[in-house]
Amino acid sequence: MELFESGVEAAKEFLSTFTSDERWGVMVAFEESEPAMFGQLIGGGGS
Repeated sequence: MELFESGVEAAKEFLSTFTSDERWGVMVAFEESEPAMFGQLIGGGGS
């Protein structure tokens, strides 16, 4: 779980360099490619 959390933090740091429109584009692309994982991240659900 710690590895996952550090990955989330790295992703947040990376996305912070994007504009708002670019961040939305990444979110939409991720939702289309990994809908189940996207749902878990947005819903805050873990395993």
